[in-house]
Amino acid sequence: GPRPLSEPESRLAAHLILRLRPAVTIWFHQALDVVDESGGSVTIERRFADLVGLPLVRLPRYPGSATSWQDHVLPGTTAFVVELHGGALSASEVGRFASAVRTLAAPDEDSPRGNLLAPSGVTSPSEQEGVSMGRLLAAALLAVSILAVTSSAEAKAPPSGFQVCGRTACAAIDAFADAEPLAINLFYGGEGSVELWSPKVPPASFYALHWSFQQGEPRTGYYVPLLNVFRYVGSASGPESAGALVHWIKLGQGVRTVLERLTSTLQPFSAPIPSLVTVGGKPVQDPASYLRLWSVGTPTYTWPPTGFTGIKVTSDLVSPWTDGAAHLSISRRGGFLMRDSTVYRIPMQLARLVRARASLR
Repeated sequence: GPRPLSEPESRLAAHLILRLRPAVTIWFHQALDVVDESGGSVTIERRFADLVGLPLVRLPRYPGSATSWQDHVLPGTTAFVVELHGGALSASEVGRFASAVRTLAAPDEDSPRGNLLAPSGVTSPSEQEGVSMGRLLAAALLAVSILAVTSSAEAKAPPSGFQVCGRTACAAIDAFADAEPLAINLFYGGEGSVELWSPKVPPASFYALHWSFQQGEPRTGYYVPLLNVFRYVGSASGPESAGALVHWIKLGQGVRTVLERLTSTLQPFSAPIPSLVTVGGKPVQDPASYLRLWSVGTPTYTWPPTGFTGIKVTSDLVSPWTDGAAHLSISRRGGFLMRDSTVYRIPMQLARLVRARASLR
């Protein structure tokens, strides 16, 4: 692309990595048939090379590579490249690589850290430090689910359609009429709908959309007419899980027309009013002023390794800005704000006010 992270697939990978902060990431390329000493933990790279029977070599360092970026922005973690041979892999080769990953992930009784994939010195953007093996596996599973979501075979409506709800009533969308094109536009990027990678989304009135692809797994998303956006969490067709990627979708004209028609007789939920906001667990002055943090800042992919302090917004109304998936945190030093999975550079004075728990007006 013409500039760093200019391509949508690169932005998707970057946001996924920053959200999950995996201890180890393996990038598979072709066709040099080696494991690259990519700049992370040589111990892990050499162990993997031994397990799969490939030489460990140092390939030329190219500016802007995914592994060098990841090793830089997530210190203490390891990203490396495995170059497969040319052509298709045999079933036994696939099994060998899969077995190597499982072996790396298994506890190492001789290591004081338990297993080779446990990170050392990782500074988390939340109050918790470190990355569990479960999160590493979640990263792999979520990456697979993102690829599956883009498949046309998955582009279908929930069996029972959708419900669009306002403050006092709901409207149903039949699974065999508007529901399928609505699902394609909301979840699969059809007809001009696009994912926003660094959205500025000030709280506004909204509607709730409910659907379920599997019995017993109800899902909820939010339509914000003023901003012409739809927000949901994780995979549209699976259960919502902690730490899943938050999606903000800018709606194309077709789906916007459908939603405007469905909500024409409904009263929207009002923008949330926080009853309590805490920074690092301590309450702030003027909680309502902290909602401005949803619409400030310039995206950045570099920030100090000093960590972030969580900001929790509590409201009587569940909304895209106050539910369990909504994430805000402030850097412990400097002018940086993490909003959902993106870090933004903000004015230093604003950052100081947040850390001081003062009013932001």
